[in-house]
Amino acid sequence: MLGLAGLLFFVIIGPAAARTIPRITATLDKDRVAVGDTILLTISAAWAGEASEFVFLPPQPPEFRGLEMTGSAQKSVVYRTDGKLHQVWEYLFTLKGEDKGTARVGVVRILYHRHGEEEVHSLTTEPLEVTIFSGGVAFFSSIGSALLTIGVVMVAVIIIVVYVRWTIRRYKNKSNEVIADYVKNLEAESLKELDHLRKLKVQGNIDGYLEGIWKILADYLEKKYTITISPESFREVLEGERASALSEEAAAELARILKVLEESRFGSYRAENRGPDDILKRVYSFIESQQSQTKGERNYEH
Repeated sequence: MLGLAGLLFFVIIGPAAARTIPRITATLDKDRVAVGDTILLTISAAWAGEASEFVFLPPQPPEFRGLEMTGSAQKSVVYRTDGKLHQVWEYLFTLKGEDKGTARVGVVRILYHRHGEEEVHSLTTEPLEVTIFSGGVAFFSSIGSALLTIGVVMVAVIIIVVYVRWTIRRYKNKSNEVIADYVKNLEAESLKELDHLRKLKVQGNIDGYLEGIWKILADYLEKKYTITISPESFREVLEGERASALSEEAAAELARILKVLEESRFGSYRAENRGPDDILKRVYSFIESQQSQTKGERNYEH
């Protein structure tokens, strides 16, 4: 007798216990918002089965603290997974940040009944909180988005720094090549001009010959080392005070050349048996030595 009663209880109660119950959730699309900006509150009721299985009554807006409701809407979503049909009813509330601080969204209560039944059931959400900023824009809606933004900015900065350094190095190398080519051409042109002076000596124009050597050497030093040879600076150049761009050995040789060249212009080279050819050779060798030094510096840089 007891066994029959238990069987009848299972037959009557079992199906009711296995009946579908909708699941309700409440979510905010942001957890930080500025005063005057809006956020979206979504109340969702979801279940597996036909849409006609339940009848929902539109929920009343919850109580808000620090927020103002500016609009509402509702929509339904249907999808299928693993051969089962799923339904989602969504109630959307647009809220605006009103007061600085921690705002609160109260509980939402949804009433529903099954199709063809009069018994009313209810579902209740959990309360929610959101931070309201005063007098400005909330730059990040969450810690995750803040970290992502910071990461993207850091990567962009690194890329920009690398690109700028690469560009500077590229143009620096290009500039060095241009300068080196200019110096190389300067020395080649100076040596060529010295060769052309030989015809003045053949013609017996010794004064023009010596003046030409002086001018070529002066132009070369001015353009390459910004060393100016003038009556005012001649003594300083001889003593090495204005030849700091040269090596110690080159500065000493330059001082000897200038001294001999200056004496030669006043004819003292005849008394010391220093011929014009000797002066030309020394100037020629000096410029060639500077050309060799420049090549060595370029090879060292590379």
